[in-house]
Amino acid sequence: MPYSKEDTARMMLANIASIEIPPIFSTYIDWLQS
Repeated sequence: MPYSKEDTARMMLANIASIEIPPIFSTYIDWLQS
């Protein structure tokens, strides 16, 4: 979906940095094998 000022809330643009994503301590392969 293309960017549209009318459809996009300014508050949501602050989420671009994805600060909510927790730090990753294991690789995907390690996680699958556990």
